[in-house]
Amino acid sequence: IITSDRRRNPNLRAVVRESMSVPAEDLRTSYVLKLALAWVPCNLCGSETFDYIYREHSNVVRCTVCGLTMYNPQPTPEALVDYYNHERGYLPSIRRDVCENYSANCGPLVAVFDHVLFRLANATGATACVQPGDGKPSELSAGPLMLEVGCAYGFFLKRAQEWGWRVAGIEVAAETSTFAREELGLPVETGTVFDCTIPQGSVDCIVMMQVIEHVSDPMSMLKRIRSLLRPG
Repeated sequence: IITSDRRRNPNLRAVVRESMSVPAEDLRTSYVLKLALAWVPCNLCGSETFDYIYREHSNVVRCTVCGLTMYNPQPTPEALVDYYNHERGYLPSIRRDVCENYSANCGPLVAVFDHVLFRLANATGATACVQPGDGKPSELSAGPLMLEVGCAYGFFLKRAQEWGWRVAGIEVAAETSTFAREELGLPVETGTVFDCTIPQGSVDCIVMMQVIEHVSDPMSMLKRIRSLLRPG
C-alpha cells in the first residue's frame, strides 16, 4: 500500500483503525471498524501508486498516474454485502432515509420521481409513457423495460410502472428487496448487478440513484450495465 511519500506501509490497516477511534459503546461504529479491508489498484488505469489527500476517518487517495480519487484500502465486496444487510450497518439508515421518509413525504418525492421519469421518457423516446400529473397507469401491455440497480424498497420502480414502463430491479439488501417483491409486487431480485438474470441486450433504460459511489469496482459495474442495454 502506497503512502503519501510513495513507500509501502504494511501497517496502514492499523493506521486506519487508530484514526477512527470512537467510544466502545457505539456498536455500529464498532461493527464498521471490523469490516474486512483490501488494497485495490486504481479502478481507472490499474496503477498502484497513490498520494494521500485525506486521512481522518478514512484514507482518500489520488492516483499519481491518472488522478482518480478513491478510498484505499476499502471494504471487500463480501464485506459490503454484509454491511448492507446488517442491523449495525446500512439497514437503519436506509429505513430512515428511504422508507420512513417516503411515508412522511410521499407527495414531494413522487414529484421528484415524476421529474426524473419525464426526462427519461424524453431521453429514451418512450413517449407512450404517461405524463407527470396524470396519475393513471398506462394501458400499454408492453412498454419499454427499465432496470433499477440498487432499487431499495422499490418506490421509484413502482412509480415508473404507473408511467407505463415494464420494470425490474436488483437490490443487495434482502430486507428491502423482499419488501419490493412482497409488498409492492415488483420483479426485484436480491443481489448485485452481476447476479441479475435479465438477458443481455434486453433493457431499454437502466437507472442507478446514489449507487455507484457505494461499489468497490465501478468500472466493472458500468461494463456489466452496458452489456444489459439494448443495442442502439
